[in-house]
Amino acid sequence: MSVVQGIPEPEANRVVAVLDRAGIAARKEGDDLGGTGGATFHVSVGRDEVAQAVGVLGAHELPRREEPGFQETFGPRSLVQTAAEERARGAQAIAGELARTLEALDGVLDARVHLALPETPDVALEDSGLPRPTASVFVKYSTQRPPYDEAQLRRLVAGAVPGLRPEDVTVLGVSRALPPSATEARLAWVGPLAVARGSAGTLRQVLLGLLGTNVLLGAGLLWSVLRRRREEPSLPPPTT
Repeated sequence: MSVVQGIPEPEANRVVAVLDRAGIAARKEGDDLGGTGGATFHVSVGRDEVAQAVGVLGAHELPRREEPGFQETFGPRSLVQTAAEERARGAQAIAGELARTLEALDGVLDARVHLALPETPDVALEDSGLPRPTASVFVKYSTQRPPYDEAQLRRLVAGAVPGLRPEDVTVLGVSRALPPSATEARLAWVGPLAVARGSAGTLRQVLLGLLGTNVLLGAGLLWSVLRRRREEPSLPPPTT
């Protein structure tokens, strides 16, 4: 059954990878858009694993929302735009691209970037009496400790905005680490083996089949030995 649908392929790959790490077998398939373009995908899991899959995706905040980057922001627009509108669109595009970059880091669940750009020209930003651009970055991650170096993150954001200094970038990180037993709770034990719940039934059938085969082979071997002993001629008692 489908648990997510209508998402781009990179996000579908991320969903499949997260479910696989949680011990849930998932399958990615393309959506039929009737030739309208803009290929999207959906991810399906076994019927008995839907609730678990939804819980795992919710914990990892997947699928992620799409941040508007340069392509989305500078798409169709009005014929006449004010300088303020153009500046706001530029800030939104840069913030979206920065958020996408941060979300590509391993362990980052969600990232948001907010830019405050002054109305002064870029050439005047170095004057001490004029306001400087500032940025606020919010990062939610799935590990106990931040999966990034904060100083490097500040420099990354500052390097994308003219006049922005690393010390004017505020970073707020929030940990949403999963409990150690989150993955184990989605596994089933078949004897001494821990497998995905969706594979447990198949593995039991395979093991039972192997056990039945071994029993039949053992019984056949025993019957062959007993039959051979009955067919062997008995030896006469030794004479003295």
